[in-house]
Amino acid sequence: MTNKKNIIQFVACDCVGKTSTLMTYYEGQDPYPRIPTVYDCTEQEFVCKKKKYFVEFWDYVDYGDREKLRIYQFKKSEMFVLLYHPFKPHTFKKLRTVFLDVIRSVCEDPYLVVVATFSHQWEDEEILNKMEKENKKPIMREQGIEFNKEIKGLGFFEVSTKKVNELQQVFQQILTVFFEEKQKRKKKNSSFFSKFF
Repeated sequence: MTNKKNIIQFVACDCVGKTSTLMTYYEGQDPYPRIPTVYDCTEQEFVCKKKKYFVEFWDYVDYGDREKLRIYQFKKSEMFVLLYHPFKPHTFKKLRTVFLDVIRSVCEDPYLVVVATFSHQWEDEEILNKMEKENKKPIMREQGIEFNKEIKGLGFFEVSTKKVNELQQVFQQILTVFFEEKQKRKKKNSSFFSKFF
């Protein structure tokens, strides 16, 4: 197994379910109501095409006085999981207007995936009716897919901490996509440099 750490950064603003999503994936259960502000970085081994990788998941610190820590985290990260709450449109907007610019200012050609949380709420008529009464529109699945294409991400996914098995399967899929793409880039770069040496 390679000793290199593959750091995956969870990025989102408040009220998206970022920390609970990370905890549900890693611990195998919905942590509600005991959800910390920030979850300590977690690690695991992951196998992709018979090759073992060492993975660390980092929880993003979204506080104004932690800018240096955020920059440090971003510089160390290889893939960014961009999360938003479909029923809180401002969380989707912030990915585009704030986080993406910061990520790209410190990381060259980062791996990106887009994840919509609270997918179970699409089945909640009360929430849907409330948004309609308030003249608010949720972020539709198609918008998430289009955003992923726009930023050249590795994929768009939907999760819910209420559906633990599905959530874990989604993140296993995300890791697979990440490492497959990483292997492709490595082969492509090796092929490019072999032409000159």
